[in-house]
Amino acid sequence: MGAGLATSEWWEQYYRQQHDTYWDWYLPNEIVVRTILDEARAQCGGARGDAEEDEDDQEAGGSDEEQEASSAASSNAAAAAASPAQSASSASASSADSESRLAHLPCLQLGCGNSEVTADLWEAGLRSMRNVDFSVECIERMRVLQRSKGWRCADQSEAEAAAADAATPTSGGVVAAPASPLPATWPLFEAMDVRSLRYPSSSFSLVFDKGTLDCVVLESADSVASARAMLREVHRVLRPGGASVCFSLYPPPARARFWIDVLAEDEGGESQQEKDELCEVLQADNPPAIIQTAAWQSIRMVALDCSPLELPNQAHTYLYIAIKR
Repeated sequence: MGAGLATSEWWEQYYRQQHDTYWDWYLPNEIVVRTILDEARAQCGGARGDAEEDEDDQEAGGSDEEQEASSAASSNAAAAAASPAQSASSASASSADSESRLAHLPCLQLGCGNSEVTADLWEAGLRSMRNVDFSVECIERMRVLQRSKGWRCADQSEAEAAAADAATPTSGGVVAAPASPLPATWPLFEAMDVRSLRYPSSSFSLVFDKGTLDCVVLESADSVASARAMLREVHRVLRPGGASVCFSLYPPPARARFWIDVLAEDEGGESQQEKDELCEVLQADNPPAIIQTAAWQSIRMVALDCSPLELPNQAHTYLYIAIKR
């Protein structure tokens, strides 16, 4: 990757010269879309945890346990005797509920570019996905695409969608962050620096990027500070239990340390010595596939058996999935 890819000037020039074509990099779209949808569905599944907790409470119910077991057996017998039409209706209702959960899952794509991944995820059901890029030219192009396809957030009325569409895709910190929760009038596409997001804290259940962290690392001589700023913002805008998903060209020793460094010690994070020790673990011949920190329930690191599109001689592209505490 050339350092020019990390500057807004390079990208503005690129999009001005590009004419009505998509550009995708790193991985084939189907791999990216499948990975993001899997994590999105996992997030939706987490939202259904109340029923599972109720079942756990029932199992610990003591003297009522036999009555509950009898009731459950009766329910199962009734379900077994249900007509095919009733079974089909139940399956349809369950499918509609899953689709609704997916459509309303608040997601954020960092460095959206003009990749077809955005359209593919929208068509697959992610209808509450915001998208940012620091190129104003890119965002203007994506808004043209949005209008042509009639996209609007699942929670937006036509009036709210129109208000969002009228917003200027301003770059930098010109537009103040709205009060929480995220207003429905917030645009689907907006120009932002990922190190200084203008979203309220705890706005999203899923935040993902494909190569954006790699670009941020290249952007500055102080790459560690730039990467830390980006992932601190990711952590801030994620809800507890939400997921950060990142596709990178670089293995854990070069990238996982940025998730480790999200919280300072006086913010509840590890001491610098503890962080250094975690980073040393990642340098081992057989490093762990999952680590935990004060900021993250888990940081999962996967070497995908797929060469980057730009680097066919490289054996792996790397996937990071971090779940916020």
